[in-house]
Amino acid sequence: MRRPAIREWAIRILLLAPALLTPAKGQALVEPAQATGGCCRGAVSQLRQALLGLPDYGVFDAVQLEASGNSITLLGEVTCRNLKEDAAAVAGTNPGVRRVVNRIAVIAPDPGDDRIRLATFDAIYGYSRLNWYAHRPIPPIRIVVNHGAVTLMGTVGSESDKNLAGTLARHVADVSSVVNQLRVEP
Repeated sequence: MRRPAIREWAIRILLLAPALLTPAKGQALVEPAQATGGCCRGAVSQLRQALLGLPDYGVFDAVQLEASGNSITLLGEVTCRNLKEDAAAVAGTNPGVRRVVNRIAVIAPDPGDDRIRLATFDAIYGYSRLNWYAHRPIPPIRIVVNHGAVTLMGTVGSESDKNLAGTLARHVADVSSVVNQLRVEP
């Protein structure tokens, strides 16, 4: 099988960039918060929407929120240091939030991981049964890759779509492991 040349990968990135970075109104690509009382509960949905609007947030990033009292804790993994800093800044400006704990990890740049990200994206969104997810303003299946380990997050419409996405990710070359954390939301 012929491997795509660097120029072909660059073209794919340029074509995918708008879909990967443009948030859909009301689409929950930021993982739901665990809220426990306090005035942060109302701020969580506002914060989720604000994070979706950040320019560096894309399908290869995962941010989770936890709210407790007047504190928001940001968790997850992102591919861009600016995104970690911007997420904390946005969280701090929300009404009722007095403390922001930023535990977002920035994934170190790695050409091998970049190749796995794109190949996994192609495998999942290029598969005919899952292709319709790619036509949403932001694809709902997020692909986090760190040292060859793939974690799938986000939402799909059925258990069979969840299982299929995991199987397709496992068959990508150089993937060391796959953790399928996709949620089914019909």
